[in-house]
Amino acid sequence: MSDHQRRRFLQFLLASPVLPLLGACRDKSSSLASSLPADARAADAIEQALISSPQDALDLFDLAAVGERNIPPAHWGSLMSGSDDDRTMQLNSEAFARLQIRARRFVDTSKVDASIELLGSKLTSPIVLSPLSGQEAYHPEGEVGTATAARKRGHLMTLSSFASRSLASVADAIGDRSKLWFQCYPTDQLAVALDVIKRAEDLGIKTLILTADMPARGNRISLIRSARKDPRPCESCHGDNPGSTKPRNPQVFLRSFPMYEGLELGQVTSFLRPITLDFIGKVRAATRMKIAVKGIVTAEDARICVDHGIDAVWVSNHGGRQENSGVATIETLQEVVTAVAGKLPIVFDGGVRRGTDVFKALALGATAVGIGRPQAWALGAFGAAGVERALELLQLELTKTMQIVGTPSIAAITPAHVRWR
Repeated sequence: MSDHQRRRFLQFLLASPVLPLLGACRDKSSSLASSLPADARAADAIEQALISSPQDALDLFDLAAVGERNIPPAHWGSLMSGSDDDRTMQLNSEAFARLQIRARRFVDTSKVDASIELLGSKLTSPIVLSPLSGQEAYHPEGEVGTATAARKRGHLMTLSSFASRSLASVADAIGDRSKLWFQCYPTDQLAVALDVIKRAEDLGIKTLILTADMPARGNRISLIRSARKDPRPCESCHGDNPGSTKPRNPQVFLRSFPMYEGLELGQVTSFLRPITLDFIGKVRAATRMKIAVKGIVTAEDARICVDHGIDAVWVSNHGGRQENSGVATIETLQEVVTAVAGKLPIVFDGGVRRGTDVFKALALGATAVGIGRPQAWALGAFGAAGVERALELLQLELTKTMQIVGTPSIAAITPAHVRWR
């Protein structure tokens, strides 16, 4: 087997919908190689295919292979888990294959412009970094490494309140506050939510994300299985065991994140809460930040966002980690776009692995397109340099697609450029 064949074999494996299950179910002595049939040549192919530097990566899957090797088993299993049987998570990526690109000719694409404007911020790319909690689980640089990469490449980063680094340190790393949005998990105590939001606003953050698809935690079976297979005691880092079927202690959980340090958490009984219109109204009254609502997948909810003054809609199913709906987010995008009718910007995420995926989401009406798991693959592989390379590769794939199919700008990408198979 040649080096080229080995590398393509690894890419085929990593693109397979069974990879999340392989990663989630491995034990402490196993690796991606030993998850395969006992074939020395297959194991050898994987080892020889691993890249040694970020610049060697030709696509996101090269970074994923190194990330899978570097990231601890329970953390990898958590990252790659969905809800129930993980099927919705897998469908998020698979559904892109049913959406085909219609290439047009006779267009001058000697120069292409992939820049956009989103809620008043000028961005070099429509590709944004979706909120991803606890990034030190993947690399010691954590969210600061991701922010450093976002700054260098000119991308928008969105930061979870369950970040492992402080908001101030991430804001300093990214520099331009307009390129950092803050996602707040508000707990069941309004006072705690408002304190966390004020901290973000005081640091100059202009946009707040409220995640509507997580009133309770999804049934993450693969996460629990992977945690049970990891020999390290979860309690040594987390204060409790996230891989347990028992309810987590919300106060212990929240105190492990810098965003909640120093806050009065004695009355908190849940670190999650339903996002209702009443709650949004109370937040709106307490902040000058713009509000984006994440987790919208239906026309009905999109119209509610329009009617109640929401500033941006984020189409997402939480990476398939919440409801096991069996519907990919790319399949829900069109109805949300139709309902919004151009009145709000729309951010989209879910299963994006290629620049062509970004193009397809833009063609269906997304204003910007987020990546979640790939940023963790890249961070786990090479830290900030890995995330920078991931963004570079996706941007390269997107701009090449724009050139080849006849769209010199993001505005030129329309629904006429795609069709469902």
